[in-house]
Amino acid sequence: FIFCVFSVFTVFVSSSQG
Repeated sequence: FIFCVFSVFTVFVSSSQG
């Protein structure tokens, strides 16, 4: 569960930053 949330969060932040 933690890994999934962390992965999605990282992708979201990365996409937001560009």
